[in-house]
Amino acid sequence: MSRIVSTGVAALLLLAAQVQAQPLGRPGLWEVTAANPELDQARAQMMQQMEKMPPAQRAQVQAMMNSMGVGMSASGATRVCVSAEMAGESLPAALPEGCKGTSKVSGRTLSFEFSCQDGSNGRGEFSYPDDRSYTGWTDSTTRGRKMRIEHGGRWVSADCGALAPMRKPRW
Repeated sequence: MSRIVSTGVAALLLLAAQVQAQPLGRPGLWEVTAANPELDQARAQMMQQMEKMPPAQRAQVQAMMNSMGVGMSASGATRVCVSAEMAGESLPAALPEGCKGTSKVSGRTLSFEFSCQDGSNGRGEFSYPDDRSYTGWTDSTTRGRKMRIEHGGRWVSADCGALAPMRKPRW
């Protein structure tokens, strides 16, 4: 698998970890966005690489992503399958080894902060007007680079179809 596709898959898995962190949404199939210039570029490169792949190789990459609970809609949107157990978890469950975090729910807003032994840190906030959608942001600093990601998501269905429930990241 090319480096660009690997980077794209890693970005999608990071996005999936963000979704699993949300305790105010429903289990099931979610269509999610994470936008910033770097992620947008990586996603576009990944889509271009996937379009160039022979059908069998593309199917293999999609099957691997689906087995981890991450997929793509026909329009290129990221889809994730959130299990009932994961829908009720809080942010620290999604943090890598060597990181600590806190989260707080106030009404239908989740705010969180995290810091890691390697110096990475961040904070963010997600708002849920209902249990079928959310918007939010994450500000983080890693290796001296600051990044802001704007998030959004909408619940699609209780049935995830062929998409497996998302796996917890193994950091």
